[in-house]
Amino acid sequence: MFGHYWINPVGKLHSVVVLDIANPSSSREVFRLTTPSTFNPHWLARDPTSNRLILGAALDGEEGYFMLRFDDQTGALAFDPAFRGDGQSGYISLKQATWPHGALFLPAKQ
Repeated sequence: MFGHYWINPVGKLHSVVVLDIANPSSSREVFRLTTPSTFNPHWLARDPTSNRLILGAALDGEEGYFMLRFDDQTGALAFDPAFRGDGQSGYISLKQATWPHGALFLPAKQ
């Protein structure tokens, strides 16, 4: 939550929905950010010191994450342009073979 905004990933819609819940009896959708059709948003975590959120996919679909920015004045979400993976703004890919701390092991899909 950011102030009176509830931010919720919706996997089947491939989206993250922002609701204004200032008046809980008449909450309303104020923004919807659509992700690629291959990404099923499942979980979201907020950085308590900034307006950044990280968005993860449903289990067995995580080959990367999206870093998002939230505008607490309007309720708008955007992919963070400081990150770019697999040609997508805001994306952090886990597909690369090496990282600064060494190799990454991803189990083979079955």
